[in-house]
Amino acid sequence: MVDIRSLIEQVLVQHPANLYAANGAGVILAEKGQFDVSKDIFTQVQEAASGNIFVQMPDVWINLAHVYFAQGNFSLAVKMYQNCLRKFYYNTDYQILLYLARTYYEAEQWQDCKKTLLRAIHLAPSNYTLRFDAGVAMQKFSASTLQKTKRTADEVRSTVAELENAVRVFSQLSAASNLHFHGFDEKKIDTHVGYCKHLLEAAGVHLKAAEHEEQQIRQRQELARQVALAEDARRKADEQRKFQVRIVLLH
Repeated sequence: MVDIRSLIEQVLVQHPANLYAANGAGVILAEKGQFDVSKDIFTQVQEAASGNIFVQMPDVWINLAHVYFAQGNFSLAVKMYQNCLRKFYYNTDYQILLYLARTYYEAEQWQDCKKTLLRAIHLAPSNYTLRFDAGVAMQKFSASTLQKTKRTADEVRSTVAELENAVRVFSQLSAASNLHFHGFDEKKIDTHVGYCKHLLEAAGVHLKAAEHEEQQIRQRQELARQVALAEDARRKADEQRKFQVRIVLLH
């Protein structure tokens, strides 16, 4: 059986111009699920391209990132997408930002996902899919926060703000849907709006509980401070009395 990795390596050594063909071979192997082999090929192509000032191959960076993503290695996928975005596109390609956001989403890094999508929206303001995805990221962040065993009042307040933003985004998409500005299913959008409003109601309950708990904590802290002050005053009073007794005895 032919060792594809060795074959590709030989081709690259003898015919460096065949980088694009090798990259294509890596894509075919990746599509067949042979990620380790395709990753080796993409890495070799990347190294060869990096050593040639006349060759610009952003696709190989993207393909490597796709492989890392497919293998569940989200941190390396993020790094590769970011490097490609900076190296070849001056951080201005919304499609790669979408890949990056997808990776953050799968890694359940909702805030990073949202921030990346907002950057993409800035570059492509008429792309309604990006807006929808941003709303979903806000929704996911909010739901995950409310599912925590312990939540601070500040966390719940942030959740409320995020849910209100999500409702605003989905409502805008729903209005645009009525005007046929995009192809989203209006019922699907309304479902997201309803779910976010349901979360807002739950967040209100959680916020009251968190604020009540914070108030109790502040009261306990204030009581502890007053006890400490009283103890310090008593200690100083005892020291003063002992000092006065010593003076009397000396006389």
